Amino acid sequence: MIVGFSLLFINFLATAALAQESTSSILKGKVNADGFNIDGIYVVNLTSEKAVITDIEGYLG
Repeated sequence: MIVGFSLLFINFLATAALAQESTSSILKGKVNADGFNIDGIYVVNLTSEKAVITDIEGYLG
């Protein structure tokens, strides 16, 4: 009985630990604006609090 409970508890801990893993991806894209300088615009992901800056052509880098 104790072995069964221990295995159940270890399985629960492993599942909880794996559920907390987060995956991140690289943000790709381009900012388009008519008549505006698009170099140096900050694009911020409010969820992950990560930011990128656009290059001279408007691409995120």
